[in-house]
Amino acid sequence: MPHCKKIGRGDLIHGLYVLNLKDTHSTCNVSDHNSCINFVSNTCTPAIDWHNRFGHVSDSVLKILSNKIPFALPNEFSTKSCYVCPIAQPFDLIHCDIWGPYKHSSTYANYRYFLTIVEDCSRFTWIFLLKHKSKASTVIMKYFAMVKTQFAASIKCLRLDNAHELALTDFLASQGTLHQFSCVERPQQNLVVERKHQHLLNVAKALFF
Repeated sequence: MPHCKKIGRGDLIHGLYVLNLKDTHSTCNVSDHNSCINFVSNTCTPAIDWHNRFGHVSDSVLKILSNKIPFALPNEFSTKSCYVCPIAQPFDLIHCDIWGPYKHSSTYANYRYFLTIVEDCSRFTWIFLLKHKSKASTVIMKYFAMVKTQFAASIKCLRLDNAHELALTDFLASQGTLHQFSCVERPQQNLVVERKHQHLLNVAKALFF
């Protein structure tokens, strides 16, 4: 097997491959693939391919990465040449879910629930504290108004579970927004916001401890 250019090395640390920035320029044998992130036979990989590989990152992020990992980045390159990025626009899809009730009310205003809204494109997250689940529909309506006023955008699709508190059929129809439900007892179909709940609770527990 011929030698080829190694673009990076990932060291296995506690079950996770961590990029070793000190070892990105040497050559290695392809048979050592368990320790390497990837191999390329052509070192002149187009910058647009790296943009795709790194999850359609912005120009500024791609420039930073080009200083860490050896790949060619032309001065005139711009991610605007990517045909996928314009399709994945903010507020095309919103993930939404309610968590609670917690066994103890919050010290401030006696909240026992929170509503989580995750914007699919940017993964930006909004958290709204609630005293009762029935208030969730009102909060979502206000969120729609905020998006239209502050971002000059319209929400195209709202994805959530089958909670009756979030039955906004008439409102969403008036907004021209598609309403996607997950199947009963299938939380994995609303995975984005479910994982965000897990992250938020882990952070809250860590701060508490």
